[in-house]
Amino acid sequence: MIQDEQLQNVVRRLAELPAVEAVVLAGSYATQTTDHHSDYDVYVYSSTPISVELRKQVLAGLYSYMEFNNQYWETEDDGVLLNGKEIELIYRDLHWLENTLKRTVVDCQADTGYSTCFWSNVVNSMVLFDRHHQFTNLQQQYDVAYPIQLQRNIVDKNRALLRGKIPSYFGQIEKALLRHDLVSVNHRIAAFLASYFDILFAVNQLKHPGEKKILPLLKQQAALLPDNMETQITEILTLSASGSGELLSLLNTLIETLDQLLIQSGFNIRPVTVDDTAHQLLQDAGLNSTDLQPDKVSLWGYFTGEKLTGIIGLECYGDIGLLRSLAVHETERQQGIGQKLVTYLEQQARDKNIKTLYLLTQTAEQFFSHQGYTITPRNEAPDVIRNTSQFARLCPASSQLLSKQLA
Repeated sequence: MIQDEQLQNVVRRLAELPAVEAVVLAGSYATQTTDHHSDYDVYVYSSTPISVELRKQVLAGLYSYMEFNNQYWETEDDGVLLNGKEIELIYRDLHWLENTLKRTVVDCQADTGYSTCFWSNVVNSMVLFDRHHQFTNLQQQYDVAYPIQLQRNIVDKNRALLRGKIPSYFGQIEKALLRHDLVSVNHRIAAFLASYFDILFAVNQLKHPGEKKILPLLKQQAALLPDNMETQITEILTLSASGSGELLSLLNTLIETLDQLLIQSGFNIRPVTVDDTAHQLLQDAGLNSTDLQPDKVSLWGYFTGEKLTGIIGLECYGDIGLLRSLAVHETERQQGIGQKLVTYLEQQARDKNIKTLYLLTQTAEQFFSHQGYTITPRNEAPDVIRNTSQFARLCPASSQLLSKQLA
């Protein structure tokens, strides 16, 4: 408990309200990262809304100044305690919090920046009052390892927004520079950096702390960071109000050093759809792609920057899987991309409770044997594999059938 009588008085008064389930302290005081600018971030969790009139009655005499019912971000009362300490009282519904945590940690839903802020806020909060231990139970329930799928979802969603897609921030910044619209440039750079930092916190399996002190926290806590990150960001922020075309070059460099980190960390393998690029990559490798249907085949691509340089597919039939459509761009071969794709697919298969993987090949028997696959007589193929288009008609009878038991 913070040894501040003024804060304790606020908590005691709020605890008298039957609807209040919990009062917690978050922000820099909870994480012990305060400085002389820090204020109290107090979250009041209730089972039903607390009216403004009731809040005014409860807090009467405890502040020298208070702005009641600010609605700029959340429902807040923001003011100054009698001892001069600033305080933010943020009111939240406890059931909303439960759903928000489930969406992030269980359902692994990513946002465009700040994906894990609420999770970080909850697990790092200091409990000041907890009527039925509901908040404490939530803290314990979600004090879990960082979900790998959430990690990948955050990287996939936010990396696509940096550059390469039509609505990407890079493209928006480029257009804003051409229009000499510096307000738009700075607005989009802020969004760009929000997604950029969301990726870095996810890669390092760190919960996002929010918008403050991001660079110092990353430097202190993150083991994996792009080369010259802080210098590059400082240069971008310095140039952001200039309208200089050099800004695009700096953003490109920041993205490229991030991509190098993602490749080293294995986060450049992402789900892909069956589009012209995927078809062309498979056709160039001599593989048939006419039967690729999104409802039947899951595809993952290996990206070098925005360029799709490798691809692999999986068909699932209960606890049996068919590995298919492995191809690497001819300019990128002999670099271990195929092996990385196979390793990634096998983990995806394990996550889907697949016990045995099968594949058909005419040219890559040696490659797959090095990955632990063994030749299996075609007449021993299970019926679900025999009935696939790959086995029944697309792959010649001379193709070798290989299989692997997954641990």
